[in-house]
Amino acid sequence: ENYINLKTFKKLKINKKKKKIIVISRLSKQKNLKFLINSLENSDISADIIGDGDQKIELKTYAKKLKVKINFLGRKPNNKIPKILNKYSVYVICSKIEGNVKTLLEAMACELICIGSNVEGINNIISNKRNGYLVNNSKELKTTLFNIFKDLNKSRFMQKEARRRVLKYNSIDKFFFKELKI
Repeated sequence: ENYINLKTFKKLKINKKKKKIIVISRLSKQKNLKFLINSLENSDISADIIGDGDQKIELKTYAKKLKVKINFLGRKPNNKIPKILNKYSVYVICSKIEGNVKTLLEAMACELICIGSNVEGINNIISNKRNGYLVNNSKELKTTLFNIFKDLNKSRFMQKEARRRVLKYNSIDKFFFKELKI
């Protein structure tokens, strides 16, 4: 289980980037980033990706081929992540399978609108249309992104629910309390 420090991972009053999403991921096949690139084809939505990995060149080439604007930002230290996350309204994770995803929990704690592929490890954290969105393919991801960016205010309740979920199951205080009980 992952715990999140809710004193550092929280919503900050920072201007959000328009029509841009954030992804924090290792650049590997399992993370399924072509799923994301396919969803952004023929759209005015772009993505910033934090992370590194053996698929970087392949993903850059694929994005260029589909004329998708993706910025590969490399790795960032964890203490910079809360401020970075807060520059965006939407966080996307499109892995084929996951464990307990710390970056997703951190984005939820910062009250971002979170979208994840409907796979084990993500669908046990995101409750579809309650604290985030679950999608099954690139087309669903594209439609979901268009709907979100059409009216960001529609997702206000969902953003609060996302933080509430992290507060309930993944706060550092909860883990400290569990440790004490053990």
